[in-house]
Amino acid sequence: MKYPYVTIEDGSPILIYKECTGIFMDEADDLSPNLTAVFASEPENYTVAHLANTYGKVESPEHAGFIIELCEANGIEIWGGKYADSGLITTFAVIKGEMQLHAHNCVDVIKDFDLKQITIPMPPKKQDWPQVGDEVDTETGLSAVKLLPDTQGYYVVETIQGEDAGLYMQYQIDDLSKPKTEDEILRDKLIELTLNHMENKSHPIEANAYYLVSEIIEKYIKKPQ
Repeated sequence: MKYPYVTIEDGSPILIYKECTGIFMDEADDLSPNLTAVFASEPENYTVAHLANTYGKVESPEHAGFIIELCEANGIEIWGGKYADSGLITTFAVIKGEMQLHAHNCVDVIKDFDLKQITIPMPPKKQDWPQVGDEVDTETGLSAVKLLPDTQGYYVVETIQGEDAGLYMQYQIDDLSKPKTEDEILRDKLIELTLNHMENKSHPIEANAYYLVSEIIEKYIKKPQ
């Protein structure tokens, strides 16, 4: 599946910008624009049908570039794309299956072709962490981010392991931490083993080292026969 593309959910257009993740494109059904949408599986692609006979504002050269990216990912012809970086593009119009980028408001074109106004939003700018779908550690255990923070800074997360699996909670960023990697988990176990063996003062240090290495080999290195 190529990204980005447009799907339709209960009559509302959603811009899918990465796997199973998108943002609502307008305020249909009283939904706020740019509200995150998460799907269990890849939704259908309705980009060509949704953009047909539409027009809208181009906010910036970056926005123009994203509109071109959307069209290229979905096989839509582009007219005026070479001016996308000029800062002159103010309007897009999709006429007879072609995306046109104009440096004027296209009043006559809109009237002649009876175009419908829509909004093509920009996907959220990539943040370091966390993103929707990222795993996080919380007080309830390993969880996954379902919604990015609201105006109060609260993320919606779902616990995905343990007794609380399936539980939805709200947390602020300070209450979330990155789960340890496999290497970090192994490191912590080896440190704990080392401290346990070396704290034993009843044996020479050589004996402690021997038993430590033997346990490491037995638990983490030795392959089953």
